Amino acid sequence: MASRSQLNSMIFKMQVTTALLLLLITFSLALAQHEEIPYAEVENICITCSCQNFTNTKILNCHDRSLKHILARWPEQFGTNHTGIEIHATFSKNDIEILQQLPATDGILYFSARRCKIQKLQSKIFIDSPNIFRLDLSFNQLTEEALTPDVFKGPYNEHEYESIKLKELDLSYNYIRDLDSKLFEHINQLSVLNLAHNRFSKFDDGAAEAIGCLKYLEVLDISFNHIKILPDNIFQNLNLHNLNLKNNNFTSIPNSLNMAHNSLESLDISYNPIEKIHTDDFNNFNNLKYLNMSDMMTLKKIEVGTFSVLTKLEELHCKNNFYLTSIHLPTESKFLKILDISNGNLNSIVLEVDLLHNASKNGTLNFWPYIKTIILAENPWNCDCTLAEILKQFKNITIEKDDLSRCSSPIELTGTKLSDLNAVEICNGQHKNRFIIEDPSSSYTPYVLRAKHVVYILITIGLVILSGIIVGFGLSYGRRRLKSDVIRLKSSPIRYISVRNSS
Repeated sequence: MASRSQLNSMIFKMQVTTALLLLLITFSLALAQHEEIPYAEVENICITCSCQNFTNTKILNCHDRSLKHILARWPEQFGTNHTGIEIHATFSKNDIEILQQLPATDGILYFSARRCKIQKLQSKIFIDSPNIFRLDLSFNQLTEEALTPDVFKGPYNEHEYESIKLKELDLSYNYIRDLDSKLFEHINQLSVLNLAHNRFSKFDDGAAEAIGCLKYLEVLDISFNHIKILPDNIFQNLNLHNLNLKNNNFTSIPNSLNMAHNSLESLDISYNPIEKIHTDDFNNFNNLKYLNMSDMMTLKKIEVGTFSVLTKLEELHCKNNFYLTSIHLPTESKFLKILDISNGNLNSIVLEVDLLHNASKNGTLNFWPYIKTIILAENPWNCDCTLAEILKQFKNITIEKDDLSRCSSPIELTGTKLSDLNAVEICNGQHKNRFIIEDPSSSYTPYVLRAKHVVYILITIGLVILSGIIVGFGLSYGRRRLKSDVIRLKSSPIRYISVRNSS
């Protein structure tokens, strides 16, 4: 009978053997994961691709080289010690359906695999390249099933997988509908995330948690999806600077933006079916510099005072809004440089300021001292005293597309350039003494003679002519058929039957 010490020794040996066996199995599985799919040949890669070897930068350009796989290791020309070295590698526009583990390096890696038809990502593809700074996987076929937390795991230490140093991640133009709540737990230094042109219809709690853990995120692009609402807490822990919500299905400004109002500097809400912008939609947006609310085909009203809180606004884009007839401009935005309110249905501008009390000694207003560009073209402007006084203050500013910026009313000013308006004359009613202000040097082209209208007219004429030709051919064909039937009837022989002997 074995002694207790022998028994303990046997148990210990069995435990060690089991542990070694499990470790071997794990290693074999991991190895098999990468070796069951071959890598591209490295030996002549600098002949197949383009290699550039600088002192602190290595560039590998394998763009559009008909490759099926990436490399297992970097070219020999790049050496083995990459400490302090940047590696820029692109495998874009190849047929790489499965992205394998990236070659090992301790250098700073910028990796691109755009337009590669990638459908799957192997687990722990950055385990040997934790210093990856930028990853571009746009224009592929990735779905939410391919994006698991294991993909972004870094090297394994004694207790857990470390994080990787990814700063910029581009997943645009894929087929992603949702995000795993733990997806980004190993890339907590991410500052730029692009999810544009995917298939999101909403951001549920899981997606909100995934994005909410990115405490260093500064730029988020979720444009060109189908999102209607955002969770109220999605931006709660973020220091977001740039947010792109363009071309979604928002019917109002999301309440969740209130969580990011202190840090947000750029906001794009264009191409959304929003009918009304409320006064308090941009409350406390103290640092907003860029605002784009163009191409909103249902926008009918912007409430008074909406822009008054945007004291640091530098660019305001509000063009192609065909149901918007008037706009209250942000007179408190003293840093405004670019104003684009072109190609809409605007007939008036309203300033929340008394022109007389806010004019300086030299006759110009004390707001917008940095204004450089004003785009007013393609609007049916009502050239009244208010509009003339406003434009008078910007006489030293070049109004872009000036040849298209003209009065539509009153009738005696129709066709007059906005830059030619005489505020004194209009405000005193002197313009009513003439039916139309004539400008012999003017190159004004009536609406019906402008390029797009000429095209429409030509298309209409072409359709009418084509319809006439088709009808003519139809009538001609019908007449021919009718005529041939008559001729056949006339040419048929008449048969006579004798009945004399019929009895």
